[in-house]
Amino acid sequence: TELADCSPTSVFTPNTQRLPVRLYPNPVAEVLRVESDATGAVSWSIFNTLGQVAAHSTAPSGTFSIDVQKLTPGVYILEVRSGGITGTQRIVKR
Repeated sequence: TELADCSPTSVFTPNTQRLPVRLYPNPVAEVLRVESDATGAVSWSIFNTLGQVAAHSTAPSGTFSIDVQKLTPGVYILEVRSGGITGTQRIVKR
């Protein structure tokens, strides 16, 4: 038997641009410092392992601090967004 021509009629191209994000200290107990290559205001969210938003806000620049004292100990994901570009990093809260 011959295979039918299965060439795609359209191609999905995901946004491959990523915003570099650096965190310290990590693991963190009280205040997380965040540095990104964003040149303007950013919005950020912290998600728990269930994908629920644990905290979110905006910052006037790509370098900012987040008070994480109210988060329970565990693993979280920080997502930073600026100008349609997103960066993510894993956080360990002590």
